[in-house]
Amino acid sequence: MIFVLENVRGLLSIDGGRTFQTMIFELEKLRMYNVYWKVLNTADYGIPQSRKRVFIVGVLKKNQKKEFEWPTPIPCRPLEEFVDWEDKKLSILTIRQMTQLMKINKNAYFIDLNFNFHNYPNSNKICPTLTTHNQLFNCKMNRLINVKEYLILQGFPPQFNYNVSDPKIKMQIGNSISVNVLIHLFKSIFQMI
Repeated sequence: MIFVLENVRGLLSIDGGRTFQTMIFELEKLRMYNVYWKVLNTADYGIPQSRKRVFIVGVLKKNQKKEFEWPTPIPCRPLEEFVDWEDKKLSILTIRQMTQLMKINKNAYFIDLNFNFHNYPNSNKICPTLTTHNQLFNCKMNRLINVKEYLILQGFPPQFNYNVSDPKIKMQIGNSISVNVLIHLFKSIFQMI
């Protein structure tokens, strides 16, 4: 038996780190599990999204056959592979948003319009973190990021079926764990049990 917990990187610094230390202490106090934790970034596992999250893995001691090793990072695929080039629908922007676009890297793919003063120097290589309330903009297509792009930037298949509105599914995707990270993490876990 195993467990995997995931949370934002800020969990490490809440209350000077004491909250996180208490969580780990309580998990280890069970004495049934070997507990490991690490910050993993989606971008280190093939998908160019900057999404750093704390992962806590617990493995039932009696099931663990060898030492746990975190998954080895792999190169990112090019960001242009994550653009839905077929969606030509343009978005209407405010003057503030248009001004913001004039400051960014001319080779940018995706930026978050919620951050007024950020110039996104690596936006031709990596997408900002998907969240539940993004205003991610696809600079190449002159529109807000669509659901298909949200899905593939979180590691879901582009044909993933959903039964809620587009804004709702974007919130759910922004709140999910990156599928590509889970795949690599589970491969590492299953090699030791």
